[in-house]
Amino acid sequence: MITISDDGAGLKPGEEKKIFDRFYRGEHGGTGIGLAITRAIIEGHQGTIEAHNGEYGGAVFKIQLPESIRE
Repeated sequence: MITISDDGAGLKPGEEKKIFDRFYRGEHGGTGIGLAITRAIIEGHQGTIEAHNGEYGGAVFKIQLPESIRE
């Protein structure tokens, strides 16, 4: 598991469900493609990514990847 957090304002209510959508743009966002690409790469490796607000503010992203992929 990889956890990434920041000290910004965090996510608005319900935004954690939208931020991985292609071209979703938050209040001060750019093109809205980066997190969609990130999710595609992680899911392509049979992993998951989720986002929520931290206990003391800021956004927290949790990435889980399998220990190994067997064919």
